[in-house]
Amino acid sequence: SVFNVIAQNAVPTRMISASVGALQFIRQMGGVIGLAIIGSIVNQRLNDQIPKHLSPQVLSRLPGGPGSRLLNPEALFSTDGQTALSHLPAGLAHTITEAVRISLSSALNEAFLIGLGVTILALGLTVFLKEIPLRKTSAMQDRAAARAEAEEPVLAL
Repeated sequence: SVFNVIAQNAVPTRMISASVGALQFIRQMGGVIGLAIIGSIVNQRLNDQIPKHLSPQVLSRLPGGPGSRLLNPEALFSTDGQTALSHLPAGLAHTITEAVRISLSSALNEAFLIGLGVTILALGLTVFLKEIPLRKTSAMQDRAAARAEAEEPVLAL
């Protein structure tokens, strides 16, 4: 990738592997932290949105009340969730399913918009990267030139 070339070109040749390793580590950590943040946002928005799409009468009719496992999208679409839904009146089951779908859609939409904002910010920051010209020689050529320079006799005047 372009960033690998940038990292390799920005350091001395003996440090290339360390720079690429550091770049990969930073990428991995960014992915882990970013995923945790976005996942937390989705879960929080989902928990905020579901009660907004269900009336208090519907929430009171749920087994377990507002904290019902039927409001969890993962549990709702599992076999156990489908079994629990089948024991509810058809209109109530449909209302719950639609509320969870709409809420999940809204939460994911917000997460993608946040991701888009972060991507645009990162793209904007790349404009400020210092431009370093690419090397014209390889590491072997650099070492040979350094050896030749060290072996060059010093002329005394």
